[in-house]
Amino acid sequence: MLNRKIVDFMEEKANSGDIDSMKFLGNIFSGAIHVLKNKELAKKYYQEAANLNDTGALMRLGEILLEEEKYNESLKYFEKAANLGEKLAYYKMSKFYKHAWGVEEDLDKVKELLKKALKKK
Repeated sequence: MLNRKIVDFMEEKANSGDIDSMKFLGNIFSGAIHVLKNKELAKKYYQEAANLNDTGALMRLGEILLEEEKYNESLKYFEKAANLGEKLAYYKMSKFYKHAWGVEEDLDKVKELLKKALKKK
């Protein structure tokens, strides 16, 4: 079991603006690190890091919201990550248009997004 003092320390660092601590806590509470699962706390810490434009946190939030079938919210996080240069986000976005998750099916959009995902800088 993860030591409570470590969690307290990481929460203190996260509260002072440390992005890595925010993502660490998000991972703990999302169950990515199999210790203390609490989805709401995970979303809180990922959101704090996402607010600081961390693409990893944006991607994790998008994935959590996708699992919850909150498609419109999820897509917004992937779009923001893509706009910040995260190529995997384009692939994730293409799945929305392929499977009509909160948007109309659009195979041309799927192709466009996959090309962006594969495009070199």
